[in-house]
Parts: sequence; structure tokens; C-alpha cells
Amino acid sequence: MATKLGARSPSLLTRGEPSDLDVTHEINVTPFIDVMLVLLIIFMVAAPLATVDIGVDLPATAAEPAPRPDKPVFVTVKPDLSIAVGEDIVELWRNLGDDGVRKAAYRGG
Repeated sequence: MATKLGARSPSLLTRGEPSDLDVTHEINVTPFIDVMLVLLIIFMVAAPLATVDIGVDLPATAAEPAPRPDKPVFVTVKPDLSIAVGEDIVELWRNLGDDGVRKAAYRGG
């Protein structure tokens, strides 16, 4: 029996076995990772070179530094725009009225 060149026998084309004609639907990420690593190295080398040191002459002072408090002070702005300093709620926005809110918001920046 003669077979054609390149023809496959039916026994080789069984269901579930990969063939040479199957297309692989995967993305090869190795080149992408290689490029990212090269860019990371370039930026790591170039970042220290991009900083410029500028000398600043600061005035001398005789004042002592302010003492640091033992506990930090937490300021919280709640969704209803009430302000809490620590555990105490401050009624600042309600006491100012509409005009005061605009002025406080304008001065706040």
C-alpha cells in the first residue's frame, strides 16, 4: 500500500492527543520580564545620577527645640464634616454658618 507524502494514518489522529497542527494559545512573558528587568536596572543606575545637591545656608538660631508630646494628637474629619481632636468632637463647621464655612474652606488651603 502506498501512502501520500505527508498524509497521516487515521490511527495517529485520535481524539485528545496533540498534533503538530495544534495552535498554542499562550503568551510568552519571558521577553517582557527580561525587558522589565533591564529597565529596572537602568532606572536604579540613573536615579542617583539625577539628584542634584544644592547647598542651602540656613540661619543660626538660639531657640531650643519644642518638646515632643508623649502621645500623638489625632485629628479626624468624619463623613458628616464633624471634626474630632482626640476623642473630643469640635463643632466648628456648625457654629460658623454658611459664610464661615466658605471662609474656613478658603483659608484651609
